[in-house]
Amino acid sequence: MLWALILPMVWQAVGYYMIIYIAAIQGIPNDIYEAAVIDGAGEWKQFTHMTVPLIWGILRITIIFFFIQVFNQSFVYIQVMTDGGPDGSSEILMTYMYKQAFQNGNFGYAMAVGVFMLIISLTLSFISDRLMGRDAVEY
Repeated sequence: MLWALILPMVWQAVGYYMIIYIAAIQGIPNDIYEAAVIDGAGEWKQFTHMTVPLIWGILRITIIFFFIQVFNQSFVYIQVMTDGGPDGSSEILMTYMYKQAFQNGNFGYAMAVGVFMLIISLTLSFISDRLMGRDAVEY
């Protein structure tokens, strides 16, 4: 059942990330690309050797945003579209925490699940920041 939620989540996020990437690319001065054309660089070389390194900091931030969004937005989609699904097939930690707190009245247990999710989010953010740890190129 979770596979059915992928398309709406991706559709919702595409515009958000597209605006961020377009703004980052538009912030790169045109004279850098003009110099690359004069040097004989093709479009692919310009993209891989100039555009991506120049927006590397933005890429790092958006990947961390992605991890946070997966935890937060998935709750909204599951709650609205499936409410945990048939027999809990689309239940995730956020919906489990919600049900423990507001349906079962186990607020302490739900808080423990919330702290566990915070630790997971921070760990994933830290790991992704370390894996993509090279610095952004300054121009």
